[in-house]
Amino acid sequence: MTHRSYELKMPSNYVLMDKDEMTYLDGGYRLDVDVATAARNIDIFVNIVSLGMAASSTIAKIIAKVGIKWLKDKGTAAMTKIGISTAVANNAFDLILTVSNYTVGNGLAYILDGIDSSRRNGRIQYY
Repeated sequence: MTHRSYELKMPSNYVLMDKDEMTYLDGGYRLDVDVATAARNIDIFVNIVSLGMAASSTIAKIIAKVGIKWLKDKGTAAMTKIGISTAVANNAFDLILTVSNYTVGNGLAYILDGIDSSRRNGRIQYY
């Protein structure tokens, strides 16, 4: 058996870089946060998502009970009575209806559909 040893040789022209410069050049991302802060932030996120899902479930139950048209008509009338335009009131109710149908899967699929090859066409496509 022949043993060969190789040495790493630097090119004749090179520039020394520190770790931060290399991270920037190769497009990397560096995260440095203590565990307690990360845990607190994760807990806050989970609580917000849980609260949002509970609220959307309650809104969905109300909508199912009274009907979308009735709720939108009454809500729009109430909003225009206090000076909000009909267009803004209709948009607000469209947003409420969208949120009331929210699930984590719906949210992630919506995000993926927005960043894929053919943006917002109802299909997730990456080529």
